[in-house]
Amino acid sequence: MTPELLAGIVAVVISLLLEYAPGFANWFQPLGEQLKKLINLGLLVAVAVAVYALSCAGFAEMVGLAPVACDAGGAIVLLRALFGALFASQSFHMLTKRASK
Repeated sequence: MTPELLAGIVAVVISLLLEYAPGFANWFQPLGEQLKKLINLGLLVAVAVAVYALSCAGFAEMVGLAPVACDAGGAIVLLRALFGALFASQSFHMLTKRASK
């Protein structure tokens, strides 16, 4: 699984969990829009850092990820994947957002 594909999948899953999963949605919905965006960003950054750390530790292939080079080039690949995930997350959120009452 490439970093870009993983980032897109994680972005969609996080968006769905925060919008519809009973435990997460009940906690997440009352929060302000700015805080919601920051939480989403934080989760996506955490995933990108985890992928980089797993690659550098040599465990990426064990969990089904394509390893990322543990250098500046690998960090740039993950940064691009992170930006793609942010766009995917916001787009998916707009498409699946519950209608306000």
